[in-house]
Amino acid sequence: MINNKIIVLGLILLLVGEIGLSQTSNKKDYVVVTFELSQKKPSGNQNYYWITPIDSIINKSVFNIYPLYMEEYSNDSFEKCLKGDTVDVFTTTTETNYDFREKHLSELNIFQSIIKQNRMLVQELRLNWNSKTKGTEKLNIYLTPIKGQFCDCIQRTEVWGKSDLNFLILTFMPVSSFEYDSDFWKTELGKILQISDFSKVDFTSHLPSDIYGRYVSKAKIVIKSARPDL
Repeated sequence: MINNKIIVLGLILLLVGEIGLSQTSNKKDYVVVTFELSQKKPSGNQNYYWITPIDSIINKSVFNIYPLYMEEYSNDSFEKCLKGDTVDVFTTTTETNYDFREKHLSELNIFQSIIKQNRMLVQELRLNWNSKTKGTEKLNIYLTPIKGQFCDCIQRTEVWGKSDLNFLILTFMPVSSFEYDSDFWKTELGKILQISDFSKVDFTSHLPSDIYGRYVSKAKIVIKSARPDL
């Protein structure tokens, strides 16, 4: 069964739900969760994006959270997602092309700008590795409430010769009509999400790589809350 709902419950990430596809949604309210990982090797920051529909928030421990692809996908995968079809953004085929419409590229730039300029730091983590080369990595978690249109579809990944890395997961892609929702922080749901614990979200689980999947669980996590006032 393809799980289309992810519930964060305490420190445990549970997958529940049922098969369900929707095509491009109308303009709705979401919170984009940015996991910014600072690494020594390779040096620099890497961002991983997830998304939470605001109407899925029940309390600080229960809400839906899904992977959000920002730049990994090709135009043909994007067009399939708009139709609600299954995609594999990591496999190149004869249909693969990157001839995006200018309007989509413009909307994507607007979206990325909103996320970058309006994100709120809610957690700071230290990932302590038993490795001299990796040492300690810094993971900052940011939230950005946003209104806009997104498409969602099933991402199907099959890694040749490594069946344990295969997966099916409901994912989102940005479409259009984005605007920052500053009023969200004044709401009860906004206050709830600010004190939620994202430390056990496996933020690379939607990417096919030997180091991905259970990434967080491989390191000892030291949590430093960025919101001591909440």
